Amino acid sequence: MASKVKGKTAASTGGAKRRGRTRTSRISSKHQVTIPVDVLREAGFVVGDELVFTLKNGQLVIGRNIHPMQALLEEVSGVYAGYNFEAERADAWRD
Repeated sequence: MASKVKGKTAASTGGAKRRGRTRTSRISSKHQVTIPVDVLREAGFVVGDELVFTLKNGQLVIGRNIHPMQALLEEVSGVYAGYNFEAERADAWRD
């Protein structure tokens, strides 16, 4: 009985699209906005993400607030692609 959740079906819990979802939202009296779930999924946002808001050419841009070290690591990702440590080591320690 624990597997039954009121109002949920197997199809709706797996991320299936439901009728009535939109890609719009309104600003509440507390200046809050709910981001539609489909948009959250497309953007790859998850619960706990810290978001940053910027304006570029009059457009509101929402993105993840990334720690500077993580940004650096993402920037240099792929630098060592194809690097063969064993071959480098063997070359460095030739007798």
